[in-house]
Amino acid sequence: MAQAHTISTLKETFGFPFRSPDWQGRFLVGTALLILSFVIPFLPAIFVYGYVLDIMRQAIEGRPLSLPAWDDWGRFWSDGWRVFLVGLAFIAPGIALLCGGSALYFVGSASLPFFESSGGDLAGVALTLFLLSFAIFFVSLFAGSLLAVLGTIPFPFAAAHLAAQNSLGAAFRTSEWWPALRRSKVEYFIAWVIVFGLFGITYLATLLAYYSLILCFLVPVLAAPLGFYASLVAAALFGETYREAIAEPPARRQVARKKAR
Repeated sequence: MAQAHTISTLKETFGFPFRSPDWQGRFLVGTALLILSFVIPFLPAIFVYGYVLDIMRQAIEGRPLSLPAWDDWGRFWSDGWRVFLVGLAFIAPGIALLCGGSALYFVGSASLPFFESSGGDLAGVALTLFLLSFAIFFVSLFAGSLLAVLGTIPFPFAAAHLAAQNSLGAAFRTSEWWPALRRSKVEYFIAWVIVFGLFGITYLATLLAYYSLILCFLVPVLAAPLGFYASLVAAALFGETYREAIAEPPARRQVARKKAR
């Protein structure tokens, strides 16, 4: 295993949010923004996206991981929008397929009563078109969801390239970062497994709270700090993976793996 995911570095990555200067206040601000996102959809989370990108930039540059002060709201806002646009672009094909299938199914469902009232052959044609639109909707639901999930897989590496180059266009210059991603596919997979586990724990905790009569009203308060912490750790993990992939030549990476074994 390469240096990016040794036990010692993982301990550092998991614990850095709680060892940062004034971490309580800085962590509270991020949590509060995510809670506010339940009231004002989407917009407060943009600042969090930019903040998380700053953590990723620290990891890429090899600086000690630390929660930055919330003192540059303009940069967090602009960086957050760039992260959002990149993420949206990567899942756009899946979303487009889902929306197209849903729209076709809606048109088929809405037109069915009109054609049935006309009687005759039109009713049979309408039923056939409705069944066809339903089949297309079912296929688009599966294929669109699959495309959206596949789009999220390379997204963190593209976001890391954005952070490293400080350019929105860098995320889409796949020829620059795709070879490094292929070289580090094992470490990248490990990072994804860890991140998936963190967000899985967050989802499970909020789901249990949602089905509890007492805690269901506290779901945003519970989900926000867990989600913020998971995002911080994910940014650090993917940033470290990107740094190792870009910095290490393939020969050096093979030596590192042999030593880790």
